[in-house]
Amino acid sequence: MTDQNFPPDWTPDTTYADGRIGLTVRDGIAVLAVQIPKKMNALDVHATRGMVEALEAAQDRARVLVFTGAGGKAFISGADIGGFDDDKRQGSSFLERQKVLADYPLPTIAVIRGYCIGGGLMTALNCDFRLAGTDASFGIPAAKLGISYGFDGLSRLVQVAGPARTRYLLYTGDRVDAQTALAWGLVEHVYDPDALWDQAMTMARRIAANAPLSIRATMTGTCRPLPIFRCFASKVPIFARGVMRFVKSVNLNSRVHDGTGPVSRLEIQRLTSRPLFSRRKGA
Repeated sequence: MTDQNFPPDWTPDTTYADGRIGLTVRDGIAVLAVQIPKKMNALDVHATRGMVEALEAAQDRARVLVFTGAGGKAFISGADIGGFDDDKRQGSSFLERQKVLADYPLPTIAVIRGYCIGGGLMTALNCDFRLAGTDASFGIPAAKLGISYGFDGLSRLVQVAGPARTRYLLYTGDRVDAQTALAWGLVEHVYDPDALWDQAMTMARRIAANAPLSIRATMTGTCRPLPIFRCFASKVPIFARGVMRFVKSVNLNSRVHDGTGPVSRLEIQRLTSRPLFSRRKGA
């Protein structure tokens, strides 16, 4: 089931990146929508720039951000890799812009219908909450495309879904449905598509009604997920040394989104299951 009128009665107040990104801010709630229906909301470099501009424009005007994909067919169907052909370094800048969402100073809610694939799943994982319609599907087809993801993105997936399920998604490239995503922890709630937006806005209004300073203090504490190496490296010296050895041994960003070779299975194994350090005798 798809609905061209999603979000309901959607007319953005402001657009960015030649209309690829739309933004409204009303009653303390910002709604940011990716609106590239001809490409199933696949993000290219210009769209990610527009996303950052919209996020920056909203942060001083809202108390909560709702992130979605317009049209009902896709949240984000991945990265538009063709947009990186002119400059392969743009793949790294794409991931850098994703960190703006991960570190956003407002609570964020991803509202997901249709395809949530590859970079779309990474975008959703960078939000605090993920609400999905029963028509949503999730996957990371990197192995089928001959690309790989950097440490930050994969570590977040491991945190949410666990090592075994991360390996499954990455090794097979298969998609899972909304109910499976719920069972795996990829989303917090699943609703009928007709009820999804109302449920998301109800949550947004409840958050916006609370004291913003209290919420921001909580966000800077321990509850907002952080990449594994940032969370532990500053606190556990042994872990930090192990992570540094790991990072030096595998150049994780060397093939991000440039399609120059197959995904290294060793890289995935080291992220999802293999110990990152080993204690020497007498250490």
